[in-house]
Amino acid sequence: MPFKVHDELARIIGTPIESSRIHSLLWFALAQSDKQFIDIHSISTFNRDELASFIKNIGTLSGGCQWAPVKLVPDTHLSWIEDSQRQSHWLIYQLVLHISAFKEKAAQAGMHHQPLTNPFPPRHLTGRNLSIAYLDYFSAHYFSTIDEKINFIESLQLIWQNHTKTDRYFSWLNRNDASSRIEFFWEWLTKKNPEITQNRPFFKTYEGVLEFFDNPAFTESAKELFNKKANNMWAQKQRRENSKNKRQCNFVLAEKTVSKLEKLAAKHHLTRTEIIELIINAEAEKETYIRERLSRRQLLLGSPEPTE
Repeated sequence: MPFKVHDELARIIGTPIESSRIHSLLWFALAQSDKQFIDIHSISTFNRDELASFIKNIGTLSGGCQWAPVKLVPDTHLSWIEDSQRQSHWLIYQLVLHISAFKEKAAQAGMHHQPLTNPFPPRHLTGRNLSIAYLDYFSAHYFSTIDEKINFIESLQLIWQNHTKTDRYFSWLNRNDASSRIEFFWEWLTKKNPEITQNRPFFKTYEGVLEFFDNPAFTESAKELFNKKANNMWAQKQRRENSKNKRQCNFVLAEKTVSKLEKLAAKHHLTRTEIIELIINAEAEKETYIRERLSRRQLLLGSPEPTE
């Protein structure tokens, strides 16, 4: 939880508030001004005094921008940011696109000063911390008011929500035996569309699949088609495997018996075939109901049924 600290670092950055979010932004900014800060894998050994010293020694941010009071968008506008490598990669890609667009506009307007190049984040920042630091740093360079920053972040949120709507096509991969489904999907893609998987690393997780298809080259219709075909092939494969050592039997049952069978299947969430197999296997082991039926028949007839 953020709290206030009145020290040299607070004076430099213009706010007494101390939080991991502010520290992440400062480390991110330092990495753009001095590449030695990119390779810092952990900040556990650094304190605020050392951070203030680093900032004073550098003096300015990357691109010649002076340190300014830290004005962050309220956390409530960042609730959609997840601790996800996939979302982080997607977000960085979007921000790089915006940086390129801003550069192009600046060049067309004859502006030679371009305050931000594609950032290189410090290695200790990952997942949600990286995404938010990237957003805060980008917003600090291109927007002067909090409202502008909020509008930009909300526009990104809407793009993300629309983008992830296509995740529903991949839901069949995130069910029972997900690892086998995902491996099958990769093999199917490699066989049917080798140009898609060529020189691409094998996705091993469900999130890895989604990130693989985050590539803008994949349209929504392509995602739907790939998954529909692969899912059908998976279902056929499962049916073939489940049919091994099985033989179809055709027999007629009374309507009342069929009705009872369907009620049992619905009640216990089993198929009718499973119900029949359970009953037959139980009778083959103990013959409880068969013995009872034969006993009643013997009493009625006075002698056992002839056997062949």
